[in-house]
Amino acid sequence: MEATRCGRAAATSNPTGPPRSYPDQLLLETREELVRADGKASILFGASGVAAGVLLGAVVAGDWSPSRFDHGLAEAVWWTGMAVLALSIVLLGMAVLPRVRHGEGRERLYYFGHVVQYRPKTILGFPARGLSPTTEFMRDLEQSPDGVGRTGDQIWVISGLVHAKYRFIRLALMSQAVGLALVLVAAVLDR
Repeated sequence: MEATRCGRAAATSNPTGPPRSYPDQLLLETREELVRADGKASILFGASGVAAGVLLGAVVAGDWSPSRFDHGLAEAVWWTGMAVLALSIVLLGMAVLPRVRHGEGRERLYYFGHVVQYRPKTILGFPARGLSPTTEFMRDLEQSPDGVGRTGDQIWVISGLVHAKYRFIRLALMSQAVGLALVLVAAVLDR
């Protein structure tokens, strides 16, 4: 609730430039949140990759192996924990995976994905024949609507991306917690 009031206040008074409309301020804040979500996912993905690399290195070097567990149940629990931890890495990968599709055609030029559709299709690196994509793009750009429609579309799309990224991060963190708990249980069972 407080963030909404702050956002509205910032929309009407911007000391560094002209006042922003509420939709423009909301779009700015949504883009900032997207950057934060990407940063969190990237850090967690990198750290998980390093941890997996260290563990894999120990197994490959022969320093340790899950087959050294004395109890079969401990080894089964350990492998289950590893599978859940692997799932968390996949989920973090999904969070950092670039999303480039909008779901709509280029009849409205609202974001870079619409513009990219004008680039000529290539066949083995050679451009396909057809109309000049630059001319077609410039014509459509001149006819494109401006205003709140584009801003609203960007808020909608980016908000969905932020929500998806945080959902993947949340699921990955829960998977890591479960996976680590299972690995610890395996170590306790082996004693």
